[in-house]
Amino acid sequence: GPERPIIVVGAPLEGLEKLISKEPELTFEAIVAHNGLIDRPERSEIIETLSNHLAPDGVVSLGENVPRLTQRLHELVDLSSLDKELSDRVVEAEESIYESSTDPLVTWTPEDLTKAFESAGFDVMTELAPLHRELRVSRSFIKRWFEPERGEGERLSYADHLAKQLSPEELDQVKRLFTRQLLDRRINWTAQVLYLLATKKRS
Repeated sequence: GPERPIIVVGAPLEGLEKLISKEPELTFEAIVAHNGLIDRPERSEIIETLSNHLAPDGVVSLGENVPRLTQRLHELVDLSSLDKELSDRVVEAEESIYESSTDPLVTWTPEDLTKAFESAGFDVMTELAPLHRELRVSRSFIKRWFEPERGEGERLSYADHLAKQLSPEELDQVKRLFTRQLLDRRINWTAQVLYLLATKKRS
């Protein structure tokens, strides 16, 4: 009968990289991952490694959330009760989170990932799809945005980013607006997911 496939299951691609380092002759017919590259600054090198350990016509199938295209908090509220200049600074401060050149979560686009696979010798098909979730905004959500208990080395909070352009009084004003408009309300949260299927070209 047909040969049974051998399936290796592990943590996102770090586990696969460790396995390859121990068994450099290992090859795969298919590699499937969810958010395997989402925050990896060395994406191109990882993709090259995957290519080197895929069988001819092997495939890589990924589902990657795209943080750069995620829901913006300021879009969930009506800022018109704020001074126009202040509301503009709120929007600008939040958008700056997603324009960072140093945060690997947001330094890439779907086009970047597609080009990286193509450069490594893959034929690539992609689909960018919205992922909708209904959430109830609890007090813990508001606290996470505006009063996080952050350990050393952890990511900056929403309020940390706003504080770069807002005074403490203005920040408190924005927090009260969010609380007033969102607390215990149900919201539709929209993320974007990139589905990518890369097939290794025959050399």
